[in-house]
Amino acid sequence: ELVRLVGQKAMVWLPIVKAISKKVKIPVFAIGGINETNISEVLSLGASGVAVSSAICCAPDLVLATRSFIKILNS
Repeated sequence: ELVRLVGQKAMVWLPIVKAISKKVKIPVFAIGGINETNISEVLSLGASGVAVSSAICCAPDLVLATRSFIKILNS
């Protein structure tokens, strides 16, 4: 299973991030569905970077959300 349907969205199964990261020589970025609870796991599986625009823009406090992601990324 390479892709899961979650609601109406297609989600790449996280181990695929790891497999792709190992097979390609270019950076792999995870986009969509990244939040404070899964960002560390996504990065640990080999993603070079992440896009967290919805997690920040939809947060009740944009500044607090941004600071939280920066803290996670710097740890």
